[in-house]
Amino acid sequence: VYLYMGEWSKSYEASERVLAGKSTLVNLNDEGGKLPNEFTSVEMITAYEVFPNSDYAGSLLLYPSFLQEYEEGKDLRPNKYYQANKNGNYTSIKSGESKFKCTFRTGELYLNSAEAAAHLNKLPEARTRLLKLIENRYTSEGYEQKKNEINAMSQEKLVTEILKERARELAFEGHRWFDLRRTTRPEIKKEIEDVTYTLEKVVNSGQTVIIEQDDPRYTLRIPQDAIDANPGLLN
Repeated sequence: VYLYMGEWSKSYEASERVLAGKSTLVNLNDEGGKLPNEFTSVEMITAYEVFPNSDYAGSLLLYPSFLQEYEEGKDLRPNKYYQANKNGNYTSIKSGESKFKCTFRTGELYLNSAEAAAHLNKLPEARTRLLKLIENRYTSEGYEQKKNEINAMSQEKLVTEILKERARELAFEGHRWFDLRRTTRPEIKKEIEDVTYTLEKVVNSGQTVIIEQDDPRYTLRIPQDAIDANPGLLN
């Protein structure tokens, strides 16, 4: 909650308080290990999610340009988190089944702490938390190269890198839309088979409107019937 509010000091303190009690991470260099967001993995803190449809993962395709966000040959996650189908498209392995009902896990807390620390200009602390996560997601050689890059980053570049890392690490875990909403709120376009699609929203009149940069529709108002039933929601 503090992260979403931009209350960086409180977010950092809360994240560090949790990590003081539990800080274990899945090391993807270990063969045969569990994925980080399995509810039986060492990263799990709470598991409240429910997945009623096991076909969920197979119905969503990974956008090709997003796969390129992972550093080939260095980052272990593409081969751990995704799989190619018969058409050559990639789908998520880490979602769609009841075993992936992890709600909060330590990997997310490392990123929360790193982001808050970076905004507070606590750059050594931000780098330490970010690099600990990356150490468990990259090959040993890839990690050493990434460490040098991150240690040379300015505050602005470090914040950007942490947000990119959130996208890579937490993909298909329900965070992306909310991270976009609380940060850059971009117009969302995708090009599929040479056709460009832009995210739109149907409004009350039945018309479709494009969700533009910083569009107020990133946040939806509470429905009037809900307010009528419980006026206290306005508070």
